[in-house]
Amino acid sequence: MIAFSEMQKMAEAFAQSGMFGAKTPAQALSLLMLAQAEGMHPSLAMQEYDIIEGKPARKSERIQARFQMSGGRIEWLSLTDTKCAAKFTHPMGADATIEWTIEQAKKITFYKKGQGNEQGGWVSLTTKANWKNYPRAMLKARVISEGCKACFPGYALVTLSTEEALDGGTLTSEPLDALDDPITEAQAEQVRQLAAEVDADLEKFCAYFKVANLASLPAKDFGRAKTAISAKRK
Repeated sequence: MIAFSEMQKMAEAFAQSGMFGAKTPAQALSLLMLAQAEGMHPSLAMQEYDIIEGKPARKSERIQARFQMSGGRIEWLSLTDTKCAAKFTHPMGADATIEWTIEQAKKITFYKKGQGNEQGGWVSLTTKANWKNYPRAMLKARVISEGCKACFPGYALVTLSTEEALDGGTLTSEPLDALDDPITEAQAEQVRQLAAEVDADLEKFCAYFKVANLASLPAKDFGRAKTAISAKRK
């Protein structure tokens, strides 16, 4: 057990070095305390974790290592740029077979903020550089993270992978200011089609969302708008 005062000193050193992703002593200290709870030496913790959007995440290869160190086994069934699949077993868990394909990843979208005169819009996860350049590695990371949690979630305290956290940050954190932008014409057309299907009054709809017209609807309200119109089918 390392004294708290000693961990504070180490946290300051780690943050000042800028080598392990912790930008502030507070972030580094949080990781060190988490590592101590898992019985890990602080120096190893800084190589085990990443800090994404202020949250601790574990590198996928370390997730695999800790799962296997706890008694788990992974049998790879497919490992290509278009599909990764594996069977996960653990003496204290339930067997699980997990598959991720590039087609699945393409269906996941995030709001990409526009730059300059370019308008923002919803784009596929696979348009990101890491998915374009390293599709197999990204698919493999998703399979590892999901499979280890499904088979035996007790293998570690932190089960969120770095790859998931990075994609999650893109999906939920990075575009918050961009979501104040209005919906795209394609999204507006989706709303119009839904409204036509249920004979919804778009004028009342716009009044409900406090916008002058459909083109002014904020992107952050797009999902809520579709849900509200779809509810009229019931």
